[in-house]
Amino acid sequence: MSTSQDELAQERVAPELAPENQLAAPPIDDLLGQTVATLLYAAAAYLEPRSSDAPPDLSSAELAVDVAGMAFDRIAARLRPDARGALTVMLTEARLAIVRKRG
Repeated sequence: MSTSQDELAQERVAPELAPENQLAAPPIDDLLGQTVATLLYAAAAYLEPRSSDAPPDLSSAELAVDVAGMAFDRIAARLRPDARGALTVMLTEARLAIVRKRG
């Protein structure tokens, strides 16, 4: 197969790999900021059981907050001030919620 035939075959098999269909890479600061926020939302969900007889999953909440905190510490200086402030508040609230649940 020639190069152009290879390219056409690849586009038919996996059109998302064609150059015109590839997504631009998001700014890493935004991506990691969103990841930290997602981990903190997950931690909040672990602290609120789905049923009244299920206890909170403190272990999973703590892990999510610990990883979010490490990632935040690594990227905080690169974040916009408003994003840094919002994530700082979220991280603090998540840590306090875990302490309250522990009793």
